[in-house]
Amino acid sequence: MGAVGIVPGVKIGLRKNLSSKPFAIHLPGFNHDIWIRKGTSDWNAFKQVFIWKEYEYPIASAPATILDAGSNVGYAALWFIRKFPNAKIVSLEPETSNFEMLQKNTAPFSSIKPIKAGLWGRSCFLRIIPTDWGNWGFRTEEVEEETADSIKALSVKEIMDSNGWETIDLLKMDIEGAERNVFAHDAHEWLPKVKMMFLELHDNVYKDCSRNVFKALLDYDFRVDVSGENLILINNSFSK
Repeated sequence: MGAVGIVPGVKIGLRKNLSSKPFAIHLPGFNHDIWIRKGTSDWNAFKQVFIWKEYEYPIASAPATILDAGSNVGYAALWFIRKFPNAKIVSLEPETSNFEMLQKNTAPFSSIKPIKAGLWGRSCFLRIIPTDWGNWGFRTEEVEEETADSIKALSVKEIMDSNGWETIDLLKMDIEGAERNVFAHDAHEWLPKVKMMFLELHDNVYKDCSRNVFKALLDYDFRVDVSGENLILINNSFSK
């Protein structure tokens, strides 16, 4: 059962099958419960992070600043804060029900800052597009003006400026295809300031996702690795 362990894993499985409501579990290294919603993609997201250890990767030095873009219900943020307890984490999630669970799961940690917004190439407004992928597969698209059901979109630079960050030590980006927009607009303002990135590409959503990402990366000295569904991008300029 990987990071969870066999006995805790069995208990989690039993709760998952018996509960008809959101249920809480307790993992080693946490002093509070972690919440999972029944009948959603939460269980699969939980397995990715805590059982399959999607973000287990050697990092040269403990990051002080972490941007968690596409936070879903906060499992990645919890993984990172357990490994790097002194880090400041900004977690972005645009979808309302996911954001509410993100707030609930991260409430005990003052160093995790949840923001209800999407990541985009510029500051604007977005609308949520439902998909067949459950609660972890919502997509976004830009709208011309703010409406009752639109959400705020922030750029990476805007997030850095508002938090007083000179660099992003670790950027986790899983934003269901919006990466194609983020990397296509003014990436020069923030990309050279990112030390390391976990990036999930979604060419199944937009065929030019990879093209936009790698076109932006060509101007900088990043080395590339793969871990699970993530590309690992490490900025060599910070290790020279």
